[in-house]
Amino acid sequence: MKKLLPLLIFLWMIIPGAVHAQQMIESFDQAPADTNYWNWFNPVNSNVHFGAHYQTNVSADSQYGWIKVSYVSDPVTEGTGAMQVDYSVHNTESWGGYTKLEHWNPDSNGVYDWSAYDSISFWYYNKAPQSLAGRVTFRFDLQEVGNSPNGNKTYDINDCEYYYSFLNILDDAPGWHKITMPLKADPNFWSGEGFNRTGWAGIAGNNQLDLDKIKGWSFEFSISGAGEGDYSQGTIVLDAMELKGLKAVSLIFFNGRAIPSNVTLNPGWGGGSYEITDKEAFVPTTNSIKWNTPPNDWAVWDGLVFSLSSPKNLAASWPVDSLHFMIKADAGLDSLKLVLSDDDKDGSGPDLEYEAFYMLKESDVGYDGTWKAVNIALKDFDRNGGGWNGTAMQFDQLMDSTRVSKLKILIASTAGVGKVVYLDNIWTGHPVIDVIAPDAPTGVAGTPGDYYNLVIWQDVPGESGEVYDVYASKKPITDIHSPDVDVVARGVNEDVRTAIHWLYYPLNDHDVTYYYAVQCRDAAGNIGPIAVSAQPAVNTAKGLATISLNPPAGFAADGDFKEWENSGIKPFVLKPSTTHIGAGSFTDDNDLTATVYIAADATYLYFAVDAIDDVFSFDPAGNWWEDDAVELFIGLYNWRGPKHSSFERGNEPDYQLLIRVDGLYNGRNGNAMIYSPDSTNYYFEGLGVSDYAIEARIPWTKIAFDEDKVFTPVRGMRIPLDIYVHDSDQANVSDGTLSTSPYDDDNSWQSPEHWSYTWIGDTTNVATAIHEKGNGAVVTTYELGQNYPNPFNPTTTIEYSLSKSGFVALNIYNTLGQKVKSLVNKKQSAGKHFIRLSAEDLSSGIYFYQIKSGSYSQIKKMILLK
Repeated sequence: MKKLLPLLIFLWMIIPGAVHAQQMIESFDQAPADTNYWNWFNPVNSNVHFGAHYQTNVSADSQYGWIKVSYVSDPVTEGTGAMQVDYSVHNTESWGGYTKLEHWNPDSNGVYDWSAYDSISFWYYNKAPQSLAGRVTFRFDLQEVGNSPNGNKTYDINDCEYYYSFLNILDDAPGWHKITMPLKADPNFWSGEGFNRTGWAGIAGNNQLDLDKIKGWSFEFSISGAGEGDYSQGTIVLDAMELKGLKAVSLIFFNGRAIPSNVTLNPGWGGGSYEITDKEAFVPTTNSIKWNTPPNDWAVWDGLVFSLSSPKNLAASWPVDSLHFMIKADAGLDSLKLVLSDDDKDGSGPDLEYEAFYMLKESDVGYDGTWKAVNIALKDFDRNGGGWNGTAMQFDQLMDSTRVSKLKILIASTAGVGKVVYLDNIWTGHPVIDVIAPDAPTGVAGTPGDYYNLVIWQDVPGESGEVYDVYASKKPITDIHSPDVDVVARGVNEDVRTAIHWLYYPLNDHDVTYYYAVQCRDAAGNIGPIAVSAQPAVNTAKGLATISLNPPAGFAADGDFKEWENSGIKPFVLKPSTTHIGAGSFTDDNDLTATVYIAADATYLYFAVDAIDDVFSFDPAGNWWEDDAVELFIGLYNWRGPKHSSFERGNEPDYQLLIRVDGLYNGRNGNAMIYSPDSTNYYFEGLGVSDYAIEARIPWTKIAFDEDKVFTPVRGMRIPLDIYVHDSDQANVSDGTLSTSPYDDDNSWQSPEHWSYTWIGDTTNVATAIHEKGNGAVVTTYELGQNYPNPFNPTTTIEYSLSKSGFVALNIYNTLGQKVKSLVNKKQSAGKHFIRLSAEDLSSGIYFYQIKSGSYSQIKKMILLK
């Protein structure tokens, strides 16, 4: 976070200038409707027993330390009124004394975002100059919570970065004067040049004035002295406090390395996916986004959605700045629709997300499989793109450029279906990028709870807007990329400092031991070193139903559950009293309780639901997800390591099975029907006005599609899973949903990141046997593993596998392509091999290691941090 470099400015011409505008903070025309607009202090100091909307120094006498606020119609410089402040300040401390008014944002989660402006101003009329000339300074102070231990919920000066300003105006003769101060902080600002975090109050934080994290402000009258007991009084009238100098704001959606922490990326609703890859990048040795466009013809107008954590004001940027990105695609992609949308906050109008759009034609780019630069003026976006009202686009308002919330890159025709597109360096304006990794967090530990461990840590000092990734393993963690390491949580916001690790075990409760690691990602996406727990956490994991490898004998899809009940298979039981509620609400367990059985053999997936439901509801004329139905989200692979960020195909395919009265559908295969209601292997029937029964037997071959590997279940596989049960007590009206995943808040359909998991059978790992032979284990493929640890200092280990003996060359290269070390240069036997690299003689930086053996060649990246 400490060093900023220009972001590839050679790509774009810098466009100068910004328009000037202002935003009224407080007109002071009349008393605020909120009677606590000015904070209530009870008591006003610790030596009295009354409260008021002002605060004084501790020893102030109530006769000589006070503030009286009134709203007057004369004098006024703007609008219909102004705020008159009568004040008295008592010098009773070793440093003098003060009285002050204090305002806080009333929304506990809210802050004021002033980042789009460069200065602040207000008018003052010194109606009655202070009675002791030269003794009282007027201070306009800011309460900034960017690094507060309580985050946005802060209402205590001691938990803020508190920025003073010092204005010697209280001796002025009556008359209107305007104060304008830059929204900048400097320890040398003592005379109204800006703001100064003196350290007299509040926290050090990151020692930067974060203008998007202003929780409130104060008007303070401070008297000099050494406690002699004298006091000074006066009257000042304040009017028209406003932000000035609207400035251009740059947005970074992808910086060539990572997605910044204030941005989330969603692959859309049409089955597309993405990954951050170092295989293709506009700038060598960096990263890009590999976008697999939606595979379905019905997914036109779908694609990538970048969402900002808070809306940004681009009013000044809109006339002068551009959207820039690099794109690489083969010919035939056709047009893309680029969308910038606001955030559903439209004043008194309908609450919709209004869009500005630009149609990027293939002929304007010239796709040919090489990188192309796209540079589109924001003013060329059509702000009359409408807003989706749930049925159609509504065109009653323009997109609000002062509240930009999302960037969407969408396919605009079926020609864009099923393509691979690479994107890089996506931003607006002319940002700078942080290239220095943050430090490691401290104090990592796991604290046992009931079937969970609470992972705790301390945030990295000096960072702002950073997030934290949390990892767990049954072994000490040295490499978070190891298949033994699970991701507990990603993107935990600063100031949270905790994450819950839910503990499960096949079928029965079981003691488990876990080690933890936490890693910081700063606001620019730079990744710091991991911090690990000093001691493991020992706790009891909850016995979880699994996918049985012993399907019920004599299975028939007929709604009779006797074969399941007699099988000994442990079911998943979903009910509101004990199960995560993904959306909506339930009256009690009689509203919905679903007993779900799952089994598997080499040919079929078996599934049954015995639902106790007070009202069974289904109407084919409406949306199926608003009626009684079940979704089975399942990954058919042995999951180890990070969760998939989007639905994947191939060797690790993710599925969404839609189990409905009108049939069984594959939600990720264009809603292709697997079974109709009258199929022999499918049964879904309501049992009168209440309750329903489901049974199905589905061939693995009917679930797989495209290039998916047909699944073969193996005992000990850990399977991504979420059973999602919809409840409706009135046709086409959703009442609530139950989910086996504690992470599913009605969003498992978007990404496997929101799923939980179970196992196949009764154990946690697939049994394997490795036989040593020659220099390594018997293997059948060539493979170059990721070095571990990575980053490293100064030693690391590289593992590789050879399917047959032959000459092997393993070399290290710098980013210029120069060979800096030769690790292996000889004939080796088939099997697994390990080599330890000592890099004492190399400087910190990025290096590449390449293996060659016969026709096999592979390169990987490693990072040396000294």
